Formats: sequence, C-alpha cells, structure tokens
Amino acid sequence: MFSLSVAKLKYKLQNNIIMSTINTKTFRLYNQKDIYKFLMLENQTVFEIIIPKSGVTRKKDHFKVHWDYTLAAFAGHKLNEIADSFGYSVPPVFRKHPFKFDVEIRDMEKFTDLLYTIIKVFHNNYDRADAFDSFYNEGSEFFAESFKERYRLPTCGLIFIAHRHLMMHEAG
Repeated sequence: MFSLSVAKLKYKLQNNIIMSTINTKTFRLYNQKDIYKFLMLENQTVFEIIIPKSGVTRKKDHFKVHWDYTLAAFAGHKLNEIADSFGYSVPPVFRKHPFKFDVEIRDMEKFTDLLYTIIKVFHNNYDRADAFDSFYNEGSEFFAESFKERYRLPTCGLIFIAHRHLMMHEAG
C-alpha cells in the first residue's frame, strides 16, 4: 500500500520554510504504519493538512454543515494540542473549499496517531468502530464545552460557523 507516487505530496515555501502538504483523501487507504513511514521519509516538521468537506451544497443542510465544522474544529483543536505552532483557515460554507490546518510538529509518533484517526474519521474508513465513535463523542463534547471558552479556542472560527448552523437547523 505504501507508495510515494500515490501520496502525491507537494511542497510550499512559506516564510522560507518548506511545508509539506498532506491531503487526507490521498491517504485514506494507508494504514498507520505506512503513514509513519511516509512522514519519516519526508523528514519534515511543517505541514499543511487538507481535509475535504463532506460536500454539503444544499442551503438547507444546516445540521450537516454544523457537524462538518464541529469535527473540523475538534480535529484542529487536537492538532493544536500536539503542535509547536498552529494555524487554520475557515472555508466558505457552501463551497467545495477544504479545511486547511498549518502545523509544525516534532513528535511524529503523536502526529501519526492523530493524523491516522483524522483520516479515518473524515473519510468513513475506520477499522475500529469504538475509536470512530470515540472521536465523534469527544467532538460533540468539545462543541458543547466550547461555549465556555469559545473565543479562546484555537479553532473558534470553525466553532462559530458550527454553532450558527446548529441554530439555523433548530429554527427549521
């Protein structure tokens, strides 16, 4: 399964630092060991993580939008916990633009574990239902707790959109 040609990794030069771009969709069939091997071969510490959205295009799919942005905010929050530096962009809601996270990470073991989980959760390709459910449950708890510190969270822009679309869903 592990193949450099399949990975299609690209590089960006940002502030004179080479940044490896990882599109999670490309890695959806990789196992955890192969992701780790790939990261070790790249020998990088700065990454742009691209997570495609679920493809919500109908303006009435407010709950799907809420869930997309909640899970992305939680994934970003988890990345921030292990990153030496962290940034993200907020994509337009009803466009195909993906979620993007810029991270500098030195602990490749933790990064591999988290990246593997993110890939499997966002691409519905999980081999263990309990871990899949755990990420969803933790994401839900994260969203509920986020209102206490909404503006101090590293992914507050994503939380804001998730909350707005939950309110629109509940209003009908």
